[in-house]
Amino acid sequence: MQRLLEVRQRLQRASPAITVAAFVAFVLIMLIAISRFPWDSIDEPRPAWIIGAVALAPLTLWLNAEEFRTQGRLVEARIGRSDAWRVTVLGSAANLAPIPGSALVRLAALTNETSTVRAGSSTIAIGLSWLGWSAVLAGFGLVTVGARAGGTVCLGLGAAAVGASIVVMHRLRSATVPLVARLSAIEISSVLVGALRLLAVGRGIGLDIDNGQAAALVIGGALATASGIVPAGLGVRELLTEALGRMSGLEATAGILIAGFDRIVGLAVLAVAAGLVISRRRTASA
Repeated sequence: MQRLLEVRQRLQRASPAITVAAFVAFVLIMLIAISRFPWDSIDEPRPAWIIGAVALAPLTLWLNAEEFRTQGRLVEARIGRSDAWRVTVLGSAANLAPIPGSALVRLAALTNETSTVRAGSSTIAIGLSWLGWSAVLAGFGLVTVGARAGGTVCLGLGAAAVGASIVVMHRLRSATVPLVARLSAIEISSVLVGALRLLAVGRGIGLDIDNGQAAALVIGGALATASGIVPAGLGVRELLTEALGRMSGLEATAGILIAGFDRIVGLAVLAVAAGLVISRRRTASA
């Protein structure tokens, strides 16, 4: 435990430098991708699809808030919608630090209602379910575009992660059928919205991307965020998505561009949401 605390303290001290380095790396990756992409071979940008991607971003935050409310039920804690929204927005912003910010913010919020061990176990259950369903959808996407080997691996790992999530829930004595079904429905919806955002961004910038390819890309964001070391998976998500894009038949650097522009859309919406949350808290405390 002492060793973990020392590592955390070192990361906190290095946080500004790591965050700046990650943003610089992200910008460089995007600039290289933009310069190397064959823009002459694609269609004109489609603004309607970009608007659709922006409209879907708040839905992602709302589903994350409902996920947190479900996590509360795992430990018999009742969490209101406004509290869940506040924790979700602040947790998403905390992901910009080189730590699993969202998980830590949720953990801190739940420890007011239950023990640290139960709060931590519920966080693990939620994370496994999210990663699992992301892998399952990516697996289906890879299989539909002909990458059967990679798709089969994703399907197997995804099913194992979902099963492990249910085991953790069972140990919390909360693995009831309605609760497992609710969590699965939220995670599947969240992953599908993520795939739709990637599809909308890809088509918005003029790429010829289909549903299967968009589904195949969705696991990149989950893996990058789960790493927790690079702030918000900056650069890591883009490179993982590029590898998945190559596997699914997209043009070179298309995966980087899709993930990068989707990130920009998400950060813009998050900035507005965080501003509203902070403004509301200041008004309430005045």
